[in-house]
Amino acid sequence: MPLPTMTIREFKARNPEFGEEPSDLLAKELHKRFYSEVPYQDYLNVVLPDPLEEQDVSLLGVSPGLDLTAGTGATAFGSSVMNQASDLVNELLGTDLPAFSEAAEELIPAISALSTIATTEMMKTISGKENLQLQIRLQQLQVPPAKFLYNDRRALNQFKTSSRTMDFAGNLLSEKLESGELDRKQTIQTRRDLSAARALQREYDKLVGAYERKISGPEDDTIDDLDQFFRL
Repeated sequence: MPLPTMTIREFKARNPEFGEEPSDLLAKELHKRFYSEVPYQDYLNVVLPDPLEEQDVSLLGVSPGLDLTAGTGATAFGSSVMNQASDLVNELLGTDLPAFSEAAEELIPAISALSTIATTEMMKTISGKENLQLQIRLQQLQVPPAKFLYNDRRALNQFKTSSRTMDFAGNLLSEKLESGELDRKQTIQTRRDLSAARALQREYDKLVGAYERKISGPEDDTIDDLDQFFRL
């Protein structure tokens, strides 16, 4: 059986009634109905060559409308403690108390996961340098979630650095694609890595925008963190 001749994005453009369907689910359904004899990975390489771009995935994966700055600093630290206290009370007494801060509940693990994904992608991009020392240095570029003395301005500057780092990775991958030295398999993988790098950069840019809107001016780091904590 021949492979399909268009991507999911092209299929949606020609069939607007499917425009709101999640791309990955639509791809699975089309494979099941029309291309079941084609190996699934070969099929995906054609219909979703750039999975993150095709699906417009939000790597943060948090609920719409949440304050994206709620996962860092003293406020997040205090909210995390209160959320854990609520969990403990619910477990001991069989109650169903809501989280003290839903935003912190979602943002803290989301930022941690984003940092892990970014470090992994950079390790793959910087060819020939996959070692522990590099991994540690890349991890140091990431913003620690819910760290007590880590205020908004510091987080903003670090997220800006992370965005520039992913831009650098994307440029390296683009140069590889444009070199003409990659075979078909390498080209597919490099395109995927490029999509991942650009998706990560978009997530960091969202965080940068959220922190820039929140910050009105420079403040003393330590005082800012302590003030936020004791206002809980």
